[in-house]
Amino acid sequence: MFSNQPGFNLEDTGARGKNGWNDMGREGEIQELRIERLNPHEQIIEENLEQVLVSLKDKKRLKEPIMVDKETKVILDGHHRAKAFSRLGLKQIPCRLVDYSSDAITVKPHQNGDVTKEEVIEKGLSDELFAPKTSKHVFELDSEDSATFESTTYSK
Repeated sequence: MFSNQPGFNLEDTGARGKNGWNDMGREGEIQELRIERLNPHEQIIEENLEQVLVSLKDKKRLKEPIMVDKETKVILDGHHRAKAFSRLGLKQIPCRLVDYSSDAITVKPHQNGDVTKEEVIEKGLSDELFAPKTSKHVFELDSEDSATFESTTYSK
């Protein structure tokens, strides 16, 4: 349970990928960060945000931390969860800090076009955000049962 979020738990279910978030090995330390320090790079979809809010209010459980670049604090995965925490008046959210410059993390466009890591960081550090669902991040896990899984913002 996180100190400033009475009744909220972080549930590590391994919901994404065969090996789950904990298989990031030495990479990806979980820390509570102030939401105001985080930098989104994509806009949100209001309908998806409402789904996240309902789930958080009902279950009082966050299934996985949001994924954040450890250097710039740009949100890579979890825009809707971060916004939901903020709307609920919570000040901090569990974040998995990763080295976005790592070759183990790649970014692809969700649909047509092209998107680079540099553009993701640039949008995250500016006031001009990508449209929702512009980027999709793929994390290659370094473990005995290595796996690749796609990380996208919240969907039901």
